[in-house]
Amino acid sequence: MAAANGDWSDRHGDLVKRLVGLGQGDRAKAFLSRWTERWPISTAHLMDMGVMAMLTGASAILNISAHSPKDHLITGRVWETLAAGALLVEQDNPSTAKFFPPYRHYLPWTNVEDIVHIAKFIKRRPDLARRVADEGHAWAKRHYGVTAFWTALLGHALRPRSEADMAGELQAAQDWFATLFS
Repeated sequence: MAAANGDWSDRHGDLVKRLVGLGQGDRAKAFLSRWTERWPISTAHLMDMGVMAMLTGASAILNISAHSPKDHLITGRVWETLAAGALLVEQDNPSTAKFFPPYRHYLPWTNVEDIVHIAKFIKRRPDLARRVADEGHAWAKRHYGVTAFWTALLGHALRPRSEADMAGELQAAQDWFATLFS
């Protein structure tokens, strides 16, 4: 746990060295310092916040979604990148496209040439790259953020249900409980 006494960077030197090595030293240190002064947190949380500090400071994040020649997964990095407001450069992935329109909320790629082209585009037109990142961030926040999540969850929990549906749900819960603890 990060204590109130002493310099937090003394206790988390490896993290600071990694962040400084990635060119995020001052920004990351300021970001992490604000959190560790207010709330005691573990080193694992510091690493998560260190990643978020790096994502927030990045102009673009390259994500690889292929986990086998035919399987693409939507990874946590997609959500983290958009939450941080960075530009997502995502391997062409039908799963990601179900949540976010490509070229509007992120830039898809299929090969190394695409990545080079996107890097040149970002350098040549940072205004358009920023616009894609901002629209992706706004979409993610509006449709998948905290408010949207809790509204959907509570709306589902509080929806009107018939007695038959409730009896079926009770039976399913009892069957599940019996399977777990028998």
